[in-house]
Amino acid sequence: DEVSVKYAGIPRPDRDGVFLVDGKRMVVIPLASDENLDAAEIKCAGGQLYDFIEERLGEAPSDLVWDEAMVRTWAPLDRWTSDFMRKAQVLDETNWLSKTTHLRRLIIKSPKKVVTQGQFGRTCPFELPEGPNIARVRSVACGAEIRDGRLVIVDESPEGSLGATALMVPFLEHSDANRLLMGVNMMRQWEPPLQTEPALVQTGHEPEDERF
Repeated sequence: DEVSVKYAGIPRPDRDGVFLVDGKRMVVIPLASDENLDAAEIKCAGGQLYDFIEERLGEAPSDLVWDEAMVRTWAPLDRWTSDFMRKAQVLDETNWLSKTTHLRRLIIKSPKKVVTQGQFGRTCPFELPEGPNIARVRSVACGAEIRDGRLVIVDESPEGSLGATALMVPFLEHSDANRLLMGVNMMRQWEPPLQTEPALVQTGHEPEDERF
């Protein structure tokens, strides 16, 4: 028999992939199965939620009589979804760079190396967190996209291999690597002033309606 059940309160993402949960803008970071990103499976919010629910579903006895109450008891999808969303992160909206970078973040499951060959062109070599997460959290390069569970390169130019924040660094190719690692993190921490104005030195990749 088929039983139709409607669940209320299950959040849906907007066009940017942001969930509104209890008045907070939340984001579920895509998860890579392996540090070799040229071959890794990438699971976004939907894939992660599917796995979360599958882990909690059991095999129902064949003699159960199914009705709406039984379905809700056996598969409380609204509660499971709420539990899953506790893994989400509050969107960093300190400034437009922090927001853009957060929405393009990627988590690597159980990495063993800081950098692998398959990461070049797919994640930014400069947008790395400080501390133990340096190998685990990456920023998807502007020239890469998640398609059908894979992180693929769509722009092979040198600029395409950089993250959104690194693209805002003038004369990047002439800077010291350690200076860049610190600089890109600091750029996502500035507080937008009340009176904004265009940056005096630009790279040509700034959003047209954004001002520093």
